[in-house]
Amino acid sequence: MKISSLFIDGFGVFNKWKPPEEFGDGLTAVIGENEAGKTTLLSFIRRMLYGFPGGRKQNINHYHPVNGGTIGGRLEILGDDGREYHLSRSGVRGEPSVTLADGSATLPRSTLPSLLGPGNQVFYENVCAIGLDELQQFSTLDQDEIRDRLAAAGAGNLPVRKVASFLDDSADAIYAVRGKKKQMNELISGIKALDQEIRDAKSKQSEYDRITDDLARLTGDLHEEQERKQGFSGEIEYYTALAQAWEPFSERKDALEEVREIPKTGPFPEDALVQLNKMQEEIERLTEVCRDLQESIGTTEQQYRNCKVRDEILAEKDAIHEIERNIEYYRSQVAAREDVTNKRTQEEQRLTEKIGYLGPGWDEERISLFDTSVPVRDEADGIRERLRSADRACEKAQSDLSVADQAVKEKAASLSTLQDRRKEIGEVPDTETAGRRHAHARELIGRIQELDEYDARIQSIQQEEARRDEILSAFSRPEESAAPSWPGILVLVAAVLSITGGVLMDALLLGGIVGLLLIIAAGGFFLSMRKGSEETNTFAEAGSYQAEIKRLAEQRRDAESKRDQIRQTVQQLADTLGMNGSITRKAAEDCLHASEDLLRKAERAAEVDRDIRQAISLLQDADDVLRNAQMQLADARSERSAVLERWKAWCTARDLSPDTNPDRVPDLFNEIEAAAHAYTRIRGYKTEEEGIAATIERFQERVSAVAAACGEAMNGPHDFVAEDLARMLDEEEALDRTRSSLKERLEGLHNKLEKESGRLAEADGKLNTFLGDGGAETADEYRTRVTQSVERARLLGIIQNAESTIRRISGDERYAEFMAALETYDPLSMGVQREEKEEMVADSEERIASINREIGQLNAEKKQIEEDHNLPLLLSRHAALVEELRSVSRQWAVYTVASKLLNQAVATFERERQPQIIREAQSFFSRFTGGRYTRIITPLDGGDIYVEEANGSHKTLPQLSRGTAEQLYLALRFGYIRDYATSSVPVPIIFDDILVNFDPARRKNACEAIADLA
Repeated sequence: MKISSLFIDGFGVFNKWKPPEEFGDGLTAVIGENEAGKTTLLSFIRRMLYGFPGGRKQNINHYHPVNGGTIGGRLEILGDDGREYHLSRSGVRGEPSVTLADGSATLPRSTLPSLLGPGNQVFYENVCAIGLDELQQFSTLDQDEIRDRLAAAGAGNLPVRKVASFLDDSADAIYAVRGKKKQMNELISGIKALDQEIRDAKSKQSEYDRITDDLARLTGDLHEEQERKQGFSGEIEYYTALAQAWEPFSERKDALEEVREIPKTGPFPEDALVQLNKMQEEIERLTEVCRDLQESIGTTEQQYRNCKVRDEILAEKDAIHEIERNIEYYRSQVAAREDVTNKRTQEEQRLTEKIGYLGPGWDEERISLFDTSVPVRDEADGIRERLRSADRACEKAQSDLSVADQAVKEKAASLSTLQDRRKEIGEVPDTETAGRRHAHARELIGRIQELDEYDARIQSIQQEEARRDEILSAFSRPEESAAPSWPGILVLVAAVLSITGGVLMDALLLGGIVGLLLIIAAGGFFLSMRKGSEETNTFAEAGSYQAEIKRLAEQRRDAESKRDQIRQTVQQLADTLGMNGSITRKAAEDCLHASEDLLRKAERAAEVDRDIRQAISLLQDADDVLRNAQMQLADARSERSAVLERWKAWCTARDLSPDTNPDRVPDLFNEIEAAAHAYTRIRGYKTEEEGIAATIERFQERVSAVAAACGEAMNGPHDFVAEDLARMLDEEEALDRTRSSLKERLEGLHNKLEKESGRLAEADGKLNTFLGDGGAETADEYRTRVTQSVERARLLGIIQNAESTIRRISGDERYAEFMAALETYDPLSMGVQREEKEEMVADSEERIASINREIGQLNAEKKQIEEDHNLPLLLSRHAALVEELRSVSRQWAVYTVASKLLNQAVATFERERQPQIIREAQSFFSRFTGGRYTRIITPLDGGDIYVEEANGSHKTLPQLSRGTAEQLYLALRFGYIRDYATSSVPVPIIFDDILVNFDPARRKNACEAIADLA
């Protein structure tokens, strides 16, 4: 499939856009500045082939048309069957439409998948049509669809590394040189610990007698020390009781001295001071109230005398209210008169402008007599539309003529270009001859690959023969000493594990190979054990190896025979293709590329010849269209002249200029009607002005009469005077209400003052009676007597509490003795004596604890010696651990040997068996990097890919530079593309800005590789 051209209706910056020429047959380069639309063009082709994403996807660029048009367009496609197709899409949800290029048939929807081949959208957009974003991410090559193609090509995804990791982990779990928690390490540590326990058990029997004597001596010392401790503790308790009673005893003594100094007073109520304070507060409050009332009466009387009212204004109350209600109406009438005057003035100005637009000779009489009826308007509109139709017909005919003339020129230029292109191609064979040569070249490549495989197979057989000869020669060597059999058993167990692991992990072939090698090694080991001690050759036992050597020799001869046949076929193909000298893979690839170029050249020549025939036919059709356009233009111009004469006659009949523009007539009718309406509105405005003036004059006369009655002058406009009259009326009415209110307030204040004065006299009498009951003449004296009574009661309570506390500490029997001791008690000296006794008790307790620890330790040692019968058990456990260590060591040896053999087999497979896609990719990668990197390796278990330098060192993807990593990703895509092209229909390959991170030398190499791939 090939895209020859395209058309974009609307997509990003493109609108109604088509390339200036068709895309080339091989490699086409699109060059443009930033934001010119190169990446947009790549996205357009992708979405035309596989559909536009829905609008709900927010994380992608939808390329909405910014310059107009409907999103979508058309791809012009040349299929592998030689037919031309048009693929169209319109709108985000539009279904694809595939038609033949000539429009003769619309094809079913299955046509598009057949043109695209088996590759899906993921494969195409991540391998065949890519930009810099896809190139820089290896994850785009790690999707399921693409990995499936690599697996189908032979890379596979066998879990070999998992088996090797399982073997390593199993061996590591058993033993490590510096490990502590490994199984073998723990067994060794356990054996060492048992050895020490056995030695200790044999040395403890002589200690029993010594421990018994020490226990008897320590028990006597313990009893003596406990008696000393009890004596010291009794003395400490007595000192402690005196110290606890000393503080309440001191408080009692101080309280007795203070009580003697306070005189006895009579009893008082508990809230005596509270009642006294309330009475004094009430008297102060009533005194303040009376003083405030007297001040309020004086102020109110002064305010009453200051209130003076104007009776002449109150007499005109109704008239002033009527004027106040009409103030806003008066103002609205004044504003309305001004507004009507302005409207009349504006209308007169517009009328003047309209008469000026109509021109000289237009007055009120002519305007009123001019006919603007609907029939007259319709007649003018009909003539005007006929004239417009004639103008449009002339313009269309002229445009069609220009288009037809341009089409003739373009078709002629296209025919000339095609003829030049055919001359550039030159003489080439027909496509059938070129196709046969290309098929021979592809067959030659396959035969050379088979030849390389047979060479590798013969080399492998020769290596196996050499190894068999070496084993056979070992039978003739004398055996120096007898070897143990357990290593051979371990190798056999490893072989069984390898085969079992291959069955469980779907890698039977690899597991079988490794197992076969292990079985052969075990067999050789057991055969070597069967040799005698004498120095004689045992060739009779080597019969099986001799038969194996013969079988390998037959296989080698058969492979050499087939290799010779393939060489003859290669030589015949080389002769057919005209190749001389040594026939190498490089020469065969060059021949294949040359045959591909010749085939494409032949196909282009056939395509250009077909296009030339089509171009000649299109040029003849364009000439016919040009002649038809010339005739249509002449007819349109004749029709326009007839309509123009009809218009001039219509204007003359209505006293209008024959040169009047038909488009101006509707405006002329509207201006005449507008002028007539303006005359009518002006007359109405004048009548309205007269009525408003009469209303304003009546209001002004009423305001002047009321102002004169109130004794006020006319200072200012009438509406302002009316507002002043209303304000003065409000003030006088408020003043009259205030005077009445003040009179009522004075009467109430006098009544309240008389009542509060009586309450004050009553409160003074109650206070004097209360002080007399307490034996005091003043309030301060009463408070002093109450305070002395409360203090005496408090001190008596302290004395009683102190005596109760001392009695509780000493007890009733010792109370008198205890009180006498407190009289002579010295806190400082008693504290020193108590501390000395406490130190003696602490020393005694420490000695007791030390003796108890010694007794406990000796009892434990004595009990351990009495109960120690574990020596036979320790010996039995020691023997069991030694046997377990032997078993575990054998298992560790099996895992270690199997892991090393498996890793060697995997390394050999990854080095010698890579799929065709990877071989193609590493050829391109080596070409990009100038030979610095020679191989690309994909692990057998599907692990991370890595590369090999020319010196044999390996690098993973993170170790590569950014540019080299992109070159590796590009080479892998080239391998996929070449593999896809050989097994499926070719598809268009599109790259966008993929070389920006390549250095100049590698960029040049990549460009040459792209040209060869094209």
